[in-house]
Amino acid sequence: MKASKIELSGENRIKIEFPYNQEIASLLKQIPDAKWSHTMKAWHIPYSKVAFSQLIRLFPAIIKKRIKEG
Repeated sequence: MKASKIELSGENRIKIEFPYNQEIASLLKQIPDAKWSHTMKAWHIPYSKVAFSQLIRLFPAIIKKRIKEG
């Protein structure tokens, strides 16, 4: 999973990229205003502390792994 800051329609968002996985997609839908972009072929969530905190809460193992890989 890769998270990166993007600008979409004049709004800052966090783009979430990962190989197709229905379980991950279902979890991302729990974050308010999470959306799928057909153009980017990726999910995106609001660029906010609240949304990022929810992302970390939903995927703690992935976030910890990314920090260790640094």
